[in-house]
Amino acid sequence: MPSIEYMNTKGYEAPAEVDRIPDACPRCFRSIQPILCNKPFESPQHELWITFKCPSSECLRPFFALYRFQYGTDVHFNLKALEPIEMMSHRWEESVVTLSPRFVTVFNQASNAQRLRLDEIAGPAYRKALEVLVKDFAKAPFMAILSDTASDASAKIDAQAHIDRINALLLKPCITEYINDAQIRETAERAAWLGNDQAHYIQKWPEHDLTSLKGLIDLVVYFIQAQHRYQTMMTDMPTGR
Repeated sequence: MPSIEYMNTKGYEAPAEVDRIPDACPRCFRSIQPILCNKPFESPQHELWITFKCPSSECLRPFFALYRFQYGTDVHFNLKALEPIEMMSHRWEESVVTLSPRFVTVFNQASNAQRLRLDEIAGPAYRKALEVLVKDFAKAPFMAILSDTASDASAKIDAQAHIDRINALLLKPCITEYINDAQIRETAERAAWLGNDQAHYIQKWPEHDLTSLKGLIDLVVYFIQAQHRYQTMMTDMPTGR
């Protein structure tokens, strides 16, 4: 186990055995071997706040590591938290950002809540992100009709009616009624099952956690991106030469 010199509550220097040294910067997210910046002091609550610095030339920012004393173990102090933690933004293809900018915002907030170990909050947030994505995807054809100046008035009225209906529908009937692509529909249905699980008191799918839910949402995004690429290809290359 690694050891760090610290000043204990009695004012004496002593080696502190710790379970691990941070191996990733919470501010730039790079894998690192951090630089120790101070000799930590033990608080009356038997905590060590240690200042490290990221060695990456593109970061070089300090951060704090909180260690707490563990009674009845061979390791004296266990790493409990790193602060501050910068918010991370997932990188999305432009087609997804254009389709549903609100989905991007909600998903990033859910992902950062999970990084902060706020699991009870992250689950319902992922479920909300899924609903935003599904409804924006379902509305896209009707939004195109509204924005097309060549569309006649009756077509625009019908499109607006569908948009209003999608907005009002619950997630499951929205998927069933408006998502025609089988891969997107079946994946979104299963993501909805796990998303609803995260918002309920008792889970029907206890063997699946946030990682499973996030993975299904990623798969929905993948199929939507694939459909967009296919449509772009057919538009750019409608016939052979």
